Amino acid sequence: MYSAFGVTNIVVVMNQKYCEDKWAEFLRNVSSKIILVRNADPDFGKFHSLKLGLGHITAKSFCFLQPVDQPFIDEDLLNALWANRNPTGFVSPVFEGRGGHPVLISESVIKSALVEKESDLNLKEFLCRFPKVDIKMNNNNVLKNINSPEDYMQISSYNIMA
Repeated sequence: MYSAFGVTNIVVVMNQKYCEDKWAEFLRNVSSKIILVRNADPDFGKFHSLKLGLGHITAKSFCFLQPVDQPFIDEDLLNALWANRNPTGFVSPVFEGRGGHPVLISESVIKSALVEKESDLNLKEFLCRFPKVDIKMNNNNVLKNINSPEDYMQISSYNIMA
């Protein structure tokens, strides 16, 4: 979906231990479409992964941030986030009062993350330093995630690779 939206620099940060064995063939197939960053220190948390990924983006004006276990995005969602981009903060989709993904972070957030000395900050606490724009969404796809094989089977008809 991001490619269709016009994003040309797609970075995926992945736990180093999943970059081998059963995932190796899949990663070889997608590596021409993405930049794969191996995270050797996943225990540092999401902020550390964010810093690793941001170090590999080329345009540092805005960046979509999305956990890989929440792949339910569509063009309407990306358009809504982009149309409401916040030059000094970030934009978050909201369904029934709950924030979801992806979020769109600005150059201010990107630059601040890249110069932050601490790698093990809490990502939500870091983002609270910046102004937030909430975009109300009409469906709960922004909240859905895949945490088990059963979750995957329930959503397998949804085209998550579009």
